[in-house]
Order: sequence, then structure tokens, then C-alpha cells
Amino acid sequence: AELTANLRQLENKIDGRGTGIVELARLYRRTGLAEEKSEDEESAAEEMIARVQASGDVDKDLRVLYWQEPEHLAPLIIEQMTKDMAEDVGVSPQSLPFEKLWTKAFDWKPEYSQILSPYRGELYGIEALNTALQKHKSSALISRLGVIDGITYFDKVIQIRNRTASNPIYGYDRGTKCVLQSEVFNGELGFVGPHGFDLSDWKAPSFRFKRFAVQFSRKGEVRVNYGRELGARSDGKLLFDQKVEENLELGYAISVHKALRSC
Repeated sequence: AELTANLRQLENKIDGRGTGIVELARLYRRTGLAEEKSEDEESAAEEMIARVQASGDVDKDLRVLYWQEPEHLAPLIIEQMTKDMAEDVGVSPQSLPFEKLWTKAFDWKPEYSQILSPYRGELYGIEALNTALQKHKSSALISRLGVIDGITYFDKVIQIRNRTASNPIYGYDRGTKCVLQSEVFNGELGFVGPHGFDLSDWKAPSFRFKRFAVQFSRKGEVRVNYGRELGARSDGKLLFDQKVEENLELGYAISVHKALRSC
């Protein structure tokens, strides 16, 4: 069987939300080198190429921006994200600090917006972009609290290790008010918040940052715990730890490969 009709983007077309992504992708599709294209198809392809080369808004669902040097990319992304988030929440880009604008736009929903890169290293890879976004959004918080394996409160994070039923991780269900074992899978996205032990203390000047909880988009009221001294074991004798670096990375920017897992 061969899928010949693109139904996935049909809703966008009906609702007038743009089909630029599909039209651009179609230029890369080869269904037979000997197959001749109609005059209308050739004209549409040339028009799409011209719009992409001109940069800017190609369609309602597609914008193309160019940069000259690798170090220009992160500021360009931050500038455009600021404009887009401000438009989405109905304020001017200068009316709120970036971290407050971010919180208002995302509203604890990590899937609202996502930076993707096919690279990990270099200035256009996920490591540099994550560092740039975190610094721009959370530098004041990092100065006060510090980080745990590169992560601080309210960072966007991604799980990098499968924690299945045979090796679960502990979380706290705010709905049932119970501690439970939770499965978390490679590619799940979430936001960092205070651990339940620290909800009333983390703003104090003397607070020591040693643990946090993550609200994943697929976990409902469950907050998954990471860091040190997370709670007593079932025998009541020992406080247990959950290493951050073995489970999480910053998720402001993720690889295309990881994005397929998080869909």
C-alpha cells in the first residue's frame, strides 16, 4: 500500500492555518525521476523556492530566517521566540521580563513550543542553544540557587533514560497525596519545580538547593523527584537519592531524534 493523499495536514488547509511545511517538503520528494511535472506544479515549486529564499513568513505555518555566523543563531531564536510568545499571550514583547513571558506562554505545557536541531555540538547544536536559553531565562535564579547537574528550578527538561516498571522512579501524586513508583520514558518533556519538601522554603536566603520535582506533560498530577534526600525508604531508615545527570538533560532545545520519541 502507498499513501498518496496527505491527510495529516488537511485540517490546517481547511482551517486556513497554512500548508507551507508540506509544500516545502514536497520539493524534496522524488516519486520517479522520469515522471514529468505539470506546468502548474513547476510554477508552484518555483514560487515556493523564491519565498523560502526571500526569508520571512512563507505561510501561516512556516517562517524561514537566515543567519550569517553560528554565534548569531541563539540571539535570533531568543528574539523571535520573544515576539511569538508575546503575540500568543496578547502583550508587547517589552512588557514582561523574558522568564515571566515564558511562564505565561508555556503555562506548564512543554509541547507549546520546541527548538529542534540536527546537531548536538557546535554553536548551532542543542548543547549551545540550551545553555543560551537557560542563561537568558534563568540567570538570576541560577545566581541565587545554583544548579544540580546543570539544571535549576523552572528549566524545561527531557528524560534521557527509560525508567520502566522493572526500574521505576519515585514520584508524588498531588491528586491522591501519595508517593508512588512511576514509569518515565526516554524523550518525555517536562518542567522543573520545587520538591514537596521545599515548597515553603525555596525562596528563603538560606535555602540549599539539593532536589527538585519534574512535572511531565503526560503524568497529570504526578511530580517525579530527582536529586538528594528525596525521602525515607520503605524501611524508614535511609534517605534516598536519584542522580539527575543519569536521567535528565535541558530540554529547551532537543535533537530531531529525541523529538520523534517525545511525539
